[in-house]
Amino acid sequence: MDLEKIIANGIEVTVSNGQIVSMRKSGFEYMHGGGKPDESKTDGDRKGWQNSEIVMFPVIGALQRYALLVDHQVCLMDQHGVARNIPFVVKEKEAHKITLLQSHDGITPIENQKYAQSTDNPQQLAWPFAYTLEKSVSILTRHDVTVTFTLTNASERAMPYEFGWHPAFRCMGPAEKGVFEYHGTKKPLTKRTQEDEGLLPSGGMSLLSTDKVTYSNQDTLRGVTLTSEGFTDITLWCPAAESGMFCIEPVTRHEHRLQDENYFHDGHQLLLPKQSATYRANIRLHY
Repeated sequence: MDLEKIIANGIEVTVSNGQIVSMRKSGFEYMHGGGKPDESKTDGDRKGWQNSEIVMFPVIGALQRYALLVDHQVCLMDQHGVARNIPFVVKEKEAHKITLLQSHDGITPIENQKYAQSTDNPQQLAWPFAYTLEKSVSILTRHDVTVTFTLTNASERAMPYEFGWHPAFRCMGPAEKGVFEYHGTKKPLTKRTQEDEGLLPSGGMSLLSTDKVTYSNQDTLRGVTLTSEGFTDITLWCPAAESGMFCIEPVTRHEHRLQDENYFHDGHQLLLPKQSATYRANIRLHY
């Protein structure tokens, strides 16, 4: 997919290979550019995670032995599932909105991008359910970008799954000046004192029963507020302070350390044949 841009209300959003790789307001960049084509990346884009955002489906996190048991069938499944490995095509485009479509027939083996990084990972993955995933990106106001996902079970049997979105943002200033706010609590991006624990150095945190997180950088006064609908929890993640980026991830289930092939035995989302589910995340830009 070539670079696709939508521009409205002073906001410019760029999409590449199904990922939002840039979100700019008044020339200021909010998204981490890890998913940009290599020739378009800045030095900052090359640090940290080599994606800008991915969809997590049908699992969130990694599974031991890359195995997932579904309807008495063991499927090969890598970290965060199969959707990150299946391309999107442009379904529709307007000045302020772009709609992308991903589909899987439930039969075709799925090439695993992580195999190129390590041959310990499966070369191909499997998901035995046909589905479609529509992803719409809309610029609604001079402050807001909304991303809406519509997942449809196109198979003839009930489909278990979990769903999440994994967007990455720039720190928008010095990492030590970054602060998250949720449920009236403030948490710095980096650890500042023994008493003032930050997201780093641990790197990740699950916020249960959370649908809103604000990040702001006290040096630049730039930031984002992510508000979700349809999801249940939010995960915060940052690989390292020097990466210059962090993630606010709305999910239907947070990741556990010891997930195995019985991932769905503890409960899961379920779509009946031809049934759809909608998930939405609104990103409010602070400037």
